Amino acid sequence: MKVSLTMPLGNHVFCTCQPGAAAALKADVGRNFKRFKPAYMRPGLVTFKVDGAPVGANLPAPSLLARCWGLGLGQARDGGAVLAAVDAAVGGKVPLVLQVSPRVLPTAAEPPPPNTPDTTAVFNALLRESPALALRVRPDGVPQRGDLVVDVLCASGEPHFVGMHVFDPAVRVPGAGGAIPVTLPAHLPSRAYVKMVEALAFGRVPLAVGDTALELGSAPGGATLALLERGVAVLGVDPGAMDPQVVAYVGEGGARLTHLQRLMSQVDRRDLPAALHWVVLDANMAPQVALGTVARLLSVPRPALCGVILTLKLDGFAAVHHAPGWLERVEGMGMARVRATHLPSSRTEVCVVGLTPAGLARLTGDGK
Repeated sequence: MKVSLTMPLGNHVFCTCQPGAAAALKADVGRNFKRFKPAYMRPGLVTFKVDGAPVGANLPAPSLLARCWGLGLGQARDGGAVLAAVDAAVGGKVPLVLQVSPRVLPTAAEPPPPNTPDTTAVFNALLRESPALALRVRPDGVPQRGDLVVDVLCASGEPHFVGMHVFDPAVRVPGAGGAIPVTLPAHLPSRAYVKMVEALAFGRVPLAVGDTALELGSAPGGATLALLERGVAVLGVDPGAMDPQVVAYVGEGGARLTHLQRLMSQVDRRDLPAALHWVVLDANMAPQVALGTVARLLSVPRPALCGVILTLKLDGFAAVHHAPGWLERVEGMGMARVRATHLPSSRTEVCVVGLTPAGLARLTGDGK
């Protein structure tokens, strides 16, 4: 990974998360990084002190519950203080990408809380307060691989928290604070539409027009609509009714929904199309049962399969300690790359995206 100067190092780390997930995040970080010791917390923000050798600004995700993470640089009330904190860590005048986000991300499908700060106003104020910072900030604001990103996390009536990370699209989304922009359709069948769009962006899922997806737990059709819009035909399985507008929708390339109105347990491998590219699941069942259902349907070779997009429900955030075992099971389904996260619009659930060698080859061009 390239950066303009020596990799920034530090002994303080921050993570943002959904309110209510902080205790589980702290425990998960403690399991994954023994040297990270909890420091202080604010709603949506957890910080850690790193014992011993410092870590780099390119550190991997400390927990799948972390939405944004990096080196913690402390608090700042204005643009000059932000720049001073950055220069103390970087030690040179490197170009920067400045990203401002609320500590607690609003979701695309719900109105933001009334006290959510105006991040555009904060961004502009920081540049007015420090012309030197404005000269260092890249004008487009969109990070590319290897860019040094300054994270400014804001909450109404409080000083800003400042951090930094090195951007890598293989492990992060480019949105400020881990946000994933979603343009809502004129008709929103369900919140699953937002989760699917976020999952596709997070997993860098290489859908193609003409693909076919098996969707387990499809009703009323939010995720189905997101797939149809992208030219993916959907075989939806759910005993519930599908939204009439989703049933009537015709996507790019003529993509349409076929609905099997039955329980997942009543679906046989013979019900599936010969060329199946994606398996999607978002159903109210325990992760072990969900994974067992998918494994059963994928127990015979499917050469066209490119990957899986799974929403695993938790009976509480503390259950995230089971995640390594879940990811191993997904890998065992023939996946060459598996990623998991707590999406911005997720509640008590995690998203797992797995790509087979064929799916990874679509993404990289050579499968490596």
